[in-house]
Amino acid sequence: MYFNRAVHIEHILSQTPTAEARAAFDKPAEYASYAEKLGNLTLLERTINTSVSNDMYDKKKPGYLHSQFLLTKSLVEKPRVGTNTQLNRAVDGLIQFDTWNSTDIEERQQMLVRLAREVWQIDR
Repeated sequence: MYFNRAVHIEHILSQTPTAEARAAFDKPAEYASYAEKLGNLTLLERTINTSVSNDMYDKKKPGYLHSQFLLTKSLVEKPRVGTNTQLNRAVDGLIQFDTWNSTDIEERQQMLVRLAREVWQIDR
């Protein structure tokens, strides 16, 4: 298990949604299962997580930009430093999301699987 009180596992699609958030999700009947998918999870500093709370994605995005976790920050913005730098190469395959629906969660989940395979050098 992961125990670091300064870092939370953030559910981008909230585990405890408001009625408005649940209704706005493109597959409201499947809301709970999408909330638990790997593609819906990210690491987030406790202080930021308490401020974004159970808001909808549009309202959480500014908080994600302040995260020190590259995978979290890159949900909204792809960091760039210089030309052909190690950071730029590292973030090349990261996808940014304007919206947060079932398709976005599935796409991010596939991205995370691709990254894990590359990092851990796992053949398909």
